[in-house]
Amino acid sequence: MRALTLALFMALPQSLAAETGSFGAKGAMSCTVTSMKIISSEEGKPKTYTGFENHLTQGDTVIIDYNSSESGGFYIGLTDLKRDEAIATAYMEPDTQKNLNDDGSQVSFKGTYSDVTFGQDYISISSLVMGIVRLKRYYKGDWHGIYFRSPPFDDLKIHVFTIDCRTVDDEIDTILGFLGSDN
Repeated sequence: MRALTLALFMALPQSLAAETGSFGAKGAMSCTVTSMKIISSEEGKPKTYTGFENHLTQGDTVIIDYNSSESGGFYIGLTDLKRDEAIATAYMEPDTQKNLNDDGSQVSFKGTYSDVTFGQDYISISSLVMGIVRLKRYYKGDWHGIYFRSPPFDDLKIHVFTIDCRTVDDEIDTILGFLGSDN
């Protein structure tokens, strides 16, 4: 089931282009994992681990990529570059409920399984399946963030890591323009 879910989410950026004819804009950030913790409760005692075996570790690179179609569809994903695995993704159809703030600097989506906030200084992905990613800009093209998730079948464990990101392609303003216009 997990493999099917990951394959579906990885195919979404391509399906967005196929359905809409073209991307409006695509942007990306390259991020370094700066810390990693797994915290659990086992027989009444706290346990802390530095990660899962054969998975993302401190020092690894993850990519945040985002794109929008000219018709208003939106995709954002966090991917483990070394293992080519999706960590968190969200795709919003052009007709997904969205709210643009008054000054046009941030848009929020409410989807069935995930919510996204995408803005000039703040980005958030909240997914029932894949966890939560939150990012804040701290200087020009520099962002920092945190990811956390409680695995679905182990609710006494939480996976947390922090990231430090650099903008590779900054298309946030362009995408906010597409998402804020009436298409």
